[in-house]
Amino acid sequence: MEIGLRFQRVALSIFALCAIALSTYGVGSAARGLTVKVAIGDPCGETNSLDPVNQPGGECSVMVNQVYNRLLDKDSQFQVRAELATSWEHNASATLWTFHLRKGVKFHDGH
Repeated sequence: MEIGLRFQRVALSIFALCAIALSTYGVGSAARGLTVKVAIGDPCGETNSLDPVNQPGGECSVMVNQVYNRLLDKDSQFQVRAELATSWEHNASATLWTFHLRKGVKFHDGH
């Protein structure tokens, strides 16, 4: 818990310094280019991964959520909604599920 709190304080400090630097050097100036790079370290000490199944901490989950789509997702009211699937059904015992995919979806292997 202490590590998480320390991480939040460091992240907030970095964010504040970036905000000051951006306001000082005039963001949006056509004459000068400015690049801001932000690195996020996971405080849990595990190796970061983009494998959706192997997420050691919250920060990695945020990255993965920006890269991959799911069959289903939740809306702001935590109701299940379609994402890659357009519809789905299951057998009587809910041991077999069938998902119908949106047209034009390609997987990482191109299929």
